[in-house]
Amino acid sequence: EVDPDPIYICSEAKFCAHSSSAAANITSLSVTPATGSQGTQFTIDFDYTLTSEIATGEFVVIVAPPDGPSFGDGQTAIQQAPGTYGARLSFTAKPSEQEPWGPGTYEVVAGVCEGSCGSKHKWSQTLAEKKTTFKIGQ
Repeated sequence: EVDPDPIYICSEAKFCAHSSSAAANITSLSVTPATGSQGTQFTIDFDYTLTSEIATGEFVVIVAPPDGPSFGDGQTAIQQAPGTYGARLSFTAKPSEQEPWGPGTYEVVAGVCEGSCGSKHKWSQTLAEKKTTFKIGQ
């Protein structure tokens, strides 16, 4: 494969189940505080509801700075049953060579997927996605 995807490979090898009927909705997404400065600790919370089981998938949170590469985190979901779930990502906006945390509006995207989020392989699909923003001031 040109684009190796661990969940896809696991499904192809028949080690991981897959579903074509998984369904989800992100019910809330928030960043606290909504505005801060360099050095501020931010917390991203999101809640989602599954109405049909995820066989093998993931949920992710991505932060897109106004002038740099995005970063984030995710968790694999294996046979996650219908119900309500939550996730949290905290980080400190401490400037570094990789991320200067300059002033501006930062976009936050949360996603729930069957298979890998963003994958073009069969069995992968985005079930729910929600966006919000936070700001870093001067």
